[in-house]
Amino acid sequence: MLFFQNKQPSSSALPQGHQASPKRITAKIKSFFHALRLPIAILTGSALTTGLTYLPIKHVQHLLAHASVNSSPSYWQHKARTEAYDGCYYGCLDIHCNDLDFAYNACRKTALASNIAGVDCDGRSMWNWRDRYPSICLDALGGIYRNEAVKMKKIRIRNQFVLIILTIIAGLIAGVMVWKVWGCVFGKSGHELVNDISPPHRDNSEREQQQQQKQLPTPAPSSPTPPAYEEIELQETSTFSSRSQRNTSPPNQRLRSSKLTSNSKWKYTAFLGILALGAQTAVAEHCWGYGFYTQHFTNHNQTINGTVHGWTGDCTTEYYVCGEMCSSTGCVPTFCSTAVLSTKPSEYVWKMGEKMRDCGFVLKGGVVKERKGAGTGVEELGMRVPNPGLERKGRVRVGVSGFNVTTAEETDHAVECSWDLGEPVY
Repeated sequence: MLFFQNKQPSSSALPQGHQASPKRITAKIKSFFHALRLPIAILTGSALTTGLTYLPIKHVQHLLAHASVNSSPSYWQHKARTEAYDGCYYGCLDIHCNDLDFAYNACRKTALASNIAGVDCDGRSMWNWRDRYPSICLDALGGIYRNEAVKMKKIRIRNQFVLIILTIIAGLIAGVMVWKVWGCVFGKSGHELVNDISPPHRDNSEREQQQQQKQLPTPAPSSPTPPAYEEIELQETSTFSSRSQRNTSPPNQRLRSSKLTSNSKWKYTAFLGILALGAQTAVAEHCWGYGFYTQHFTNHNQTINGTVHGWTGDCTTEYYVCGEMCSSTGCVPTFCSTAVLSTKPSEYVWKMGEKMRDCGFVLKGGVVKERKGAGTGVEELGMRVPNPGLERKGRVRVGVSGFNVTTAEETDHAVECSWDLGEPVY
């Protein structure tokens, strides 16, 4: 009588490929953690960037909400008086000031107060008033200066938002570091680790087939058929004939043609450069450093004295060929520039002096060149004719000993005429 006993197969009886290998378990675990490499790096960089960005933003927002400047009205009134109205009436106090738009910009500033005060606060309109600094205009212009100061302070505070860029960079660096460290700790991905594990043993039949394939002799590579001797000779003959055709011109002729080509290039480049640069010489620019000139004048009864002072001229920039740069391909010219005085400061002083003569003044002598550093005479007389067009267009500054000399309630006609010489500039 036969008895059958059911036996559970042991682990040793299972095929080797189906055994639970510890290496495969480790590979799966590392594969899981390797998949978290990119998310962990992104989360770390984002968390660091968010944390470092929050504090600067809150700080800047607090500063913007509480941005303030000097709240004293007298402070801003004094600023409006000294910077705007004094700049419009007296111009640039430095006798060597080279800003022809200084008085022009100051007068434009005073005109802004007219819209707020509701009255005419333009310094060009009040230049001969007895009270040239109305309090209502100083209050209005002081408020404009205060608002501009608050605006500039907020701009400087907003510049601190640049720190956010540093926090973003710090977050990126942290993310890259986490990426590198995570890769060093967990090494390769699980897929790569599984491929590194040796595959299970194949059947003996597969081994025998592979060994038989290795023992088969490999066929020798077939060598190409060499070309015929006639073909080789024909190729060499055609190559030699083509080379001889390209070099038929004698060497002296080739050298002479290359020289002609380089010379023509040089002349063509120089011609174009002179045409292009010559067009720029027609534009005149203001220039200084050519002396200080003064023209004195007075009225017929010698109750008003004055001066026309100028130290600004016009210069043009001229270009000329000062050399050449050569290379293996040829030579090209190099250009240099120099400033040429086209209109002297004394010419502008003389022109304005003739206009002052037309206003009824009498010229005292001619245009005098003062020694370097000498006063202009305007500071001594104390009353500048406050039309910014005299500096902007006439290139001179005109000063008189007084406005209301003949009568205290009326500006002298000759002084008004001198003010009108500065054409309206805005």
